[in-house]
Amino acid sequence: MVDPECRNPDGALSPRQKVCRAGNASCSARSFPPTVDCDVCCAEPSFCRDCCCILCGSPVDFSLGSSCFIRCEARSLGGGAAGPVCGHVSHVRCTIASRLGGSVESVGVDVGYYCRRCDQRTDLVAHVYNMLRSCQVSGSSDGVEECLGLCLGLLQGAKWFGAMAWAAGIQSALRK
Repeated sequence: MVDPECRNPDGALSPRQKVCRAGNASCSARSFPPTVDCDVCCAEPSFCRDCCCILCGSPVDFSLGSSCFIRCEARSLGGGAAGPVCGHVSHVRCTIASRLGGSVESVGVDVGYYCRRCDQRTDLVAHVYNMLRSCQVSGSSDGVEECLGLCLGLLQGAKWFGAMAWAAGIQSALRK
């Protein structure tokens, strides 16, 4: 079955160019690995798994970089290491508010993300590290504070020692 997102608006196959069903101009330029077929949220005519948050349905702003969203990179069961990924995205803020990311015992993640679509977990240590690096180069103090707050939300309550150290450093920076 061909993913409907790989069709032009006229229905013709477009293997080289993905057309965003949500109309997000920055989405079609995104290059992601093959994704698993989805007949739940992706059945919605204006929902695009590559740029719409699976939790709130709103588009992700890619101009802010990956610090504002999480993309489920879990491989499909039976697909092996080279199989297609889930590919659904969610805003970091929605993930924290929904208690599906960070350190949440009820879904079995410690500095991780639990995808509602595929029921798999993704480690977020590298993602948080990249978010912290992007905070350092952010131009505005408001942007830095917001980014640090999101990082702290993903690290709060972590049992991994490195995450606890990062959280303490972030709390110290936010107090200044």
